[in-house]
Parts: sequence; structure tokens; C-alpha cells
Amino acid sequence: LALARSAAMPDATLSVGSKRTAGQAERELIVGIALPLPFFDREQGRIAAALSREQAATTALQLAEQNARVSLLQTHARWQAFNTQAQLLQADALPAAQSAYRAASLGFEYGKFSFLELLDAQRSWLAAQNQALQTQANAYRALAEIESLLGQPLSELAQAAPLGEK
Repeated sequence: LALARSAAMPDATLSVGSKRTAGQAERELIVGIALPLPFFDREQGRIAAALSREQAATTALQLAEQNARVSLLQTHARWQAFNTQAQLLQADALPAAQSAYRAASLGFEYGKFSFLELLDAQRSWLAAQNQALQTQANAYRALAEIESLLGQPLSELAQAAPLGEK
């Protein structure tokens, strides 16, 4: 836009020279200024086109920023959900499944439970471990996506701006 506006201003031309006329021994200094007057071509079309491109670029930038914010918020919500689920699995489901497996194993040793019941308890414990690992992996993937959206690791952001400061 600045370039289009500057093209609308005519360029002044300054000329300096010397001239010797016939019959005189001295030279004459000649100075001239030429300034075109833009009566017909004032570059209005280029200025309007540049202004339109600038407005389109500003709109595209605002849309990209909004999309990035929405993506960051959605990814953060997904990370929170996976992280909460992983913590619940670690705190509740895994210990309960492991305890059930130990009880079934002990009961099998004493003849209280069948081998199928022992295998079922073991399968449940392994399924809970698998689910906990999958959930933790999903939380790490969401965290990596957050860091890629921010363009730097969260640890660097935490060091750059301690809690309570913006």
C-alpha cells in the first residue's frame, strides 16, 4: 500500500548543466526542475488494489489466529481429559485390578478359585494396565500437539514467565 501511494506522487527531476554560447568565452550554468502533474493517472487503481490486498491479508491473519486459539483450546481440553483419566486409572482401577488378581491367585493356590477365574482376573488386570498406558500415551500426544501449536516446549514457557506473571 505504501509503495502504491508513493507511486502516485510524481518524481521531481533536477537537472544541472553548463552551456557555452558561440562567441562568448564564459560558460553559463543551467538549472532545471521538472515536475510532472498527474492529471490523468493518479494511481488510484493500484492504491485501491493494494488496500484491498492489505485488508484481505489482515482478515486472513485474524482468521488464522482465531483458528490457532480454537485448536489450542480444544487440544488443551483433550489433554486435561486424558490426564484426568490416566490419574484415575492409576489411582483406582489399576490397584483394584491388581488386588483382584492377587486375591484370585491366592484363592487359586488354596483351591478356592478355578484356573479360568484366575485367568479372568489376570486378563482384567492386564486390560487395565493397557488402558492406563493408552490413556497416558494419548495425554502425551495432546501435550506434544500443544507444544507444537505454541512453537516451544512448555518448560521454556514456564521458565520465561513464572506463575503469577504475564
